[in-house]
Amino acid sequence: MALVRNAHMSTAPIRRYTVEEYLVRERQAPTKSEFYQGEIFAMAGASRAHNLIVGNLVATINAALRDRPCEVYPSDMRVKVNATGLYTYPDVTIVCDQPRFEDAFVDTLLNPLILFEVLSESTEAYDRGAKAIRYRKLPSLQELILIASDAVQIECYRRIESDQWVRRHAADKRGLTWEDWKAEQGKGVPLGRIGRAEEFAAVLQDNRAALIVGSPTLGAGCGHATDVGPLTLKNSGGRLFMPDCVRLRADGSNEIGGVEPDVLVGFRGSDGPALKARRLATRLSDAVAKAVAGR
Repeated sequence: MALVRNAHMSTAPIRRYTVEEYLVRERQAPTKSEFYQGEIFAMAGASRAHNLIVGNLVATINAALRDRPCEVYPSDMRVKVNATGLYTYPDVTIVCDQPRFEDAFVDTLLNPLILFEVLSESTEAYDRGAKAIRYRKLPSLQELILIASDAVQIECYRRIESDQWVRRHAADKRGLTWEDWKAEQGKGVPLGRIGRAEEFAAVLQDNRAALIVGSPTLGAGCGHATDVGPLTLKNSGGRLFMPDCVRLRADGSNEIGGVEPDVLVGFRGSDGPALKARRLATRLSDAVAKAVAGR
């Protein structure tokens, strides 16, 4: 769904709302709006493809979880990210613990386990970038799944530690780029070179030598020796993932968690070089402003 800033056509200063004002308005409004840092963003209607995907998801997940103590909510369930103050409406939400709600209205969930977002052209950069980062602040969230509405393509971001996530990608061959296909056949860029590029970005960022502009790397070039799941230690019963590479960053974290760019750009796997360049160009002014402010 597209987001539109409230009264965005006006030249007047942006009106800031309290959470209480937003919730009163939202519960009376015929349409949904997102709330973040005092601003209200109207959510435009979804496309036919988007609605079909969401409907199929809800039906399929409900059937799969029929015998489990889980609840599946479509996009009318509001979710709050306490750490950031974001109120939003994921396309599909799953909760398997006792649902916790913000108040007696029981319409704002606090502890989702899995969130699904169906991507659209107007919101994809936001869903992949700022919104995904805010979602990952939810302590209860274990998986964030992004589904393309114009291609057979799914991305799953799975939490492996409190602040570390791994990415899994699945696509029909018709949805892959030529570069993806070559890499899949072993003729593309070796994984080690991807890892070195990520390491270079981390070094620049750690030493404040440059601003990184782009998409989160999410551990490209790093992975886990136990890719299918954690090891269970025989004596203690402890469970752990074994990384297949360790590169400590300046803050002591492992680069396996990936590099978060200073300025986010919502690239897609199907983007060609020209489209990537156009997406990048739209964020250069933000990068320049951030660089100047940091001097």
